[in-house]
Amino acid sequence: MKSYIKIFLAIILLITAYLIFKDLSPSAKNYNTMSEMIDTKDAQYIKIKSKNTTTVEFEKQDGLWWMISPYRIQANNDEIKKFLIRISSVTLFGPLTKNPELYERFGIVDSSTELIIKSTDELKIIIGKQTEDYSGSFIKLNNSDAVYEANGLFIYDVERDTYGFISKKIIDTKETETTNIKINYKGKEYLFSKTQDRWIDTNGKKIFDILNSISFYSINGTEQIKSYDMKITVSSISKTQVLNIKKINNGAIIYLDGYNFMVDNTNFKKLNRLIEIIN
Repeated sequence: MKSYIKIFLAIILLITAYLIFKDLSPSAKNYNTMSEMIDTKDAQYIKIKSKNTTTVEFEKQDGLWWMISPYRIQANNDEIKKFLIRISSVTLFGPLTKNPELYERFGIVDSSTELIIKSTDELKIIIGKQTEDYSGSFIKLNNSDAVYEANGLFIYDVERDTYGFISKKIIDTKETETTNIKINYKGKEYLFSKTQDRWIDTNGKKIFDILNSISFYSINGTEQIKSYDMKITVSSISKTQVLNIKKINNGAIIYLDGYNFMVDNTNFKKLNRLIEIIN
């Protein structure tokens, strides 16, 4: 009787081993690129969800990418474009398995990083472990039970910090569209205007170039500054940006478009250059 049990268990083990081997067999594999899954050139929405970084969402509006969560500010369109090109060029090797019991082996778990891209279709990529040869990562797609090896896709491409895909420039107005700049400082108002494509006062261009070079390093809440040291209004043919500036230790806070942008001391010195120009 015991020998029959041993034979039965051996058969079960052989069948299990066969199914696993068959599931991972090279004969079941094929090659594809991510571009066959989705046309990233027509992408309109991106979401990156990770346990290691803040969830971020982007949406394309009037041809430009905007971060819509956790902040609503303009994204770095060049970075988004390069990111989408990178994703579309990823080579898929597989399927490696379609067995959910084997997902954990590839790092596909509930807490795995998720990337969602929407164009005419929607693609959801669940990113698992890095491959042993460091050529990419293991992934699972939302429209399939299959796990693939994604050559050229690395977790650090996706898991950037909140500011990895946004423009850190304080103003996003082009000089060609700017109509005037107004500076309020110590009770006085200074106005620099343009006639057609030329600044009436040559200092206007200097001031614009300085403002255009200022960048922030983080966003610190939405509570508006109660008092400020300087107010700068940049007007263009399409919008007006109002910068309320408060000096703090090692830099400044610039309240703009509902957010407090933190500026380091190097960029604050550029603002001091404005004061030298208007005085």
